[in-house]
Formats: sequence, C-alpha cells, structure tokens
Amino acid sequence: MKTISKAIGMLSLFIFICGAAYFVVSSYDFNNDSEPKKEEYKVQESSEQSNSQDEQRVIHKATFNDQLAKSTTVIEGTGNRLTNVTVAAEKIHETILNPGDVFSFNDVVGERTLERGFLEAGSFAGGRIVDSVGGGICQVSSTLYHAVLLADLDVVYRKPHGFTVSYLPVGCDAVVSWGSLDFKFKNSTEYAIKIESTVNDRNLTVKLTGTKTDDTYVEIETVSISTTPFQVIEREDDSIPYGSSLVHDPGMDGHVSETYKRVYSSNGELISRTLVSKDTYRTQDRVILVGRPPAP
Repeated sequence: MKTISKAIGMLSLFIFICGAAYFVVSSYDFNNDSEPKKEEYKVQESSEQSNSQDEQRVIHKATFNDQLAKSTTVIEGTGNRLTNVTVAAEKIHETILNPGDVFSFNDVVGERTLERGFLEAGSFAGGRIVDSVGGGICQVSSTLYHAVLLADLDVVYRKPHGFTVSYLPVGCDAVVSWGSLDFKFKNSTEYAIKIESTVNDRNLTVKLTGTKTDDTYVEIETVSISTTPFQVIEREDDSIPYGSSLVHDPGMDGHVSETYKRVYSSNGELISRTLVSKDTYRTQDRVILVGRPPAP
C-alpha cells in the first residue's frame, strides 16, 4: 500500500482507475468556505505496477490531453504589479473543475492582503489610477476570461473595467474586486478541465486543458460602435516649476463595443456568431499639471 496525503474540505476528490492502481486528483469545491483538513488516503498498488508515478503521469496526460484554449498577455508596469499578477496566477494554477463546477476568481484567489503576498500597485479607482494592495490582478481574471471565451465555456458573471485596458482588446477584459466584483464561469463540458496559469518573464499565459469532443474552434470578434476622444486639460500646480509640465493622467478614449464569439468547423466554415457582451468604457481626460506663473 502507498500513502498519499491530500487536503480535503475545500477539495472534492475523484478517482481514476487504471488496472489495479488507483490515485486521487483534487478539484476545488467552491461551495465550502471551511479550512481544509489533512487526511491520509491509501492507494492500492499491485506488484506489477510499481512505477505508479509513471502511471499517474500517463493517466493525467490522457485526462487533460487536449488544449481547449490559450491566452497570453504582456505584463506592463512596476515590479509590484508583476508580483501581484504572478501571485494571483499561482493561486489559480492547476485548479481542476468537474463538469458543472462553477469557478469563482475571488473564492480561489482570496482576499488581497500584504500577508498573503500581494503588494501595492496601480489600479482603477474613482476614475483614476491609484495604488492599492493587489493592484494589477485584473490582468489574470481578464486573461482567464479571454481563454474561457476561446474555449466556448459558459460565463456565469463578468463585468468590464470602467476604462479600457492595454493588454487585451476592448470587450475581452473582466474586472474583479474583493467583496464586490467577481469573475465566474462554468465547466459546461462533459469532462474535467484544468486551469494552467504561468508567468514567464513578463508574459502571462492562461491555458485550459481537458478533452475535446469535436474539431470546432472559436475566434473572438470585437466591433467598435463608437469612440469618444479624451480631452486635454491643463491645471496649474504650485509644485511644478514655472515653464515645466507633468502629465498627471495620461488620458483614455471612451468606447462602446460589442464582442462576438464566432464558432468554426474544422474546415473553416462559420457555424455560429453569437453576441457575448456590449460594453461601455468611459473617457478619461488627459490632465497636465503646469507651473503657476510668477506674481507680477
């Protein structure tokens, strides 16, 4: 007998069978807020199958053999922002969803605190970019959302940012905020799926793996309905020397957009075109601080 330690309580367990060998794979139970307990699970192993690690790798590969979708975005900004994206990516990495399970970004990532590894970095608040603990992790939820669309999974809850983001096209982002805004999607396939979320240099990659049952593929189409250019506003500021200027807010155009999911057959024939969302992004004026002229 071989002993395997697994956390249960927050984990639901399911078993794969291969000959006489059994092993356990964990998946998140999003309906239980209690702390996980440690228990011992014994896995039967026959003498002919002593290389259980090799067997587990074979079955694991067979279970998540197909790439359902992948999305990669570039992480810009400060080192603190890079840390926050990396921490959030690690927290959702290797999450497994059984058929019908609903993934909640806030439930899996948890509260953004300094004690849990998050740092202060820029985030949208009140129409401006301000520093907050966990700033930047919306890039993880947005990259995951983009992959979910490409995998043709059911979106349960998603809201766009108030302003456009630089790392994805309009209509492909998903804002999150602890205690209020969440991103949720459902494993609407007949098989388990796994989230793989990794950071390499400044590239965030979210990959969904599982079992494909057909050769269809998805493309995301964004249609611009209208664009509102930002205005340039100059404000006098005593901290700026006369004759000098400083860009306080960079400015962002406002957009109204529609996002469509286009499903194609393996030979490139369009099967369906479905409206996913209609999103409105506000305009942020460019604010330039200038030095106050000297008194006469």
